[in-house]
Amino acid sequence: MAGAETINPEAGPLYAPFTAPPTLDQRGTSNVLLRQGRKSIHWHWEHMDFHLDGGGRIHRITGAEAHVTWCLKTLLTERFMHAVYTHNYGVEFDRAMTGGQPRAVTEAIARRSITDALARHPETEHVGDISFRWQGDAVYITLTVRSRATEEPFELQLSVDAGGL
Repeated sequence: MAGAETINPEAGPLYAPFTAPPTLDQRGTSNVLLRQGRKSIHWHWEHMDFHLDGGGRIHRITGAEAHVTWCLKTLLTERFMHAVYTHNYGVEFDRAMTGGQPRAVTEAIARRSITDALARHPETEHVGDISFRWQGDAVYITLTVRSRATEEPFELQLSVDAGGL
């Protein structure tokens, strides 16, 4: 055939041989060890902004501190209200508090929203002991989170304006 190139079988492969790195199972590395290095951004709660170090760089946190910060920010974010977050992030307190239903129903909706929102984080093992204390138009919520990042469960407290309930 005119113009056809012939292949020389003695020329060798076009690319150098490649050996794939070992899998996690082959290395014996567990997912728990991989999660321990998880980093997050430190949030300055008094200034409601990122915590900066002396050089003006954002301070990073890991482990239990990162998980606690994530839980608090999740509980303070209304679901579906911010385009930057997916529909899986945040709680639905507005719907629970402004529905005009009895307090027992409001608490049940809020309890489910809290549990579902915090369970989305891979470090969350259990959310429980959720209690509500009503005072005028506000409800004070206390809950306990058991985390893979801490030896002991941690307690979170927040207040929500009930909008006239």
